[in-house]
Amino acid sequence: MSKKTINRLLVAIACLAAFYGLLIFLQYRQTAPGAAVRISTAGLSRSADRLVIRSDSRTASLVRRGEKWFVGKKPVGNIKISTLLQAIDKMVLVRVVTNKAGDLKTYGLTEAKSNFLKAYQGKKLLRAFYFGSMSDSNSYYVRTDRGLAVYEATGDLIFEVGQPSSGWGRAERVIK
Repeated sequence: MSKKTINRLLVAIACLAAFYGLLIFLQYRQTAPGAAVRISTAGLSRSADRLVIRSDSRTASLVRRGEKWFVGKKPVGNIKISTLLQAIDKMVLVRVVTNKAGDLKTYGLTEAKSNFLKAYQGKKLLRAFYFGSMSDSNSYYVRTDRGLAVYEATGDLIFEVGQPSSGWGRAERVIK
């Protein structure tokens, strides 16, 4: 190999190493405490065909068949499901609070205690959200299935998921 070829190879390796370092830095910055993030869940409700919700230590599995949603054979009321789907699309993760496993209890995000929503497409998990306690700024704490980062989130999804699980299987009565 000529000296010129070796120099070009070393420059290419140095460039790749620098690029890799930049990617690692940007990835860490996204989960560093205090980092402002803007992660939107818009479109998730259109992709999902099954939603598993845990509240009051019980789970409900909502399945889409055509345009309707069901819990087992019971249909979910149109108003109830549309409110839930809108809340999914409007939730925004606004900043990282912490990324340490030991801090999960502080934010009400222990696995046994937290309510969750898991969105599936077929058997593939699209995204899971674990809901913690309310924060001081009219928002709440949430963790996803992608790592230990705890986010501050806005939107009404925590309230929709926090409803009693027994209510998902009842059709709503519309007062005329």
